[in-house]
Amino acid sequence: MEKNSKELQDLESANNQKLMSEYEKYQELQAKSQKMQEDYERQLTEMEESKEQALDELTEYYENKLTEKSAQLEQV
Repeated sequence: MEKNSKELQDLESANNQKLMSEYEKYQELQAKSQKMQEDYERQLTEMEESKEQALDELTEYYENKLTEKSAQLEQV
C-alpha cells in the first residue's frame, strides 16, 4: 500500500512537471505569436505610409509636368 502511494505521488509529480513544462512552452509560443503579429502590423503600417508618400510624390511630379506643358502650349 505504501509503495503504491509512493508510486502514485511520483507519477503525479512527474505529470505536474510535464504539465508545467508544456504550459511554459505554450506561453513562449503565445509571446512569439504576439510579437510576430505586432511586427506584421508595424510592417503593414510602414508599407501603407510608403505607398501614400510615393503616390503624393508622383502626383506632384505629374502636376508639375502638366503645368509645364500647359505653359508651353500657351506660349505656342
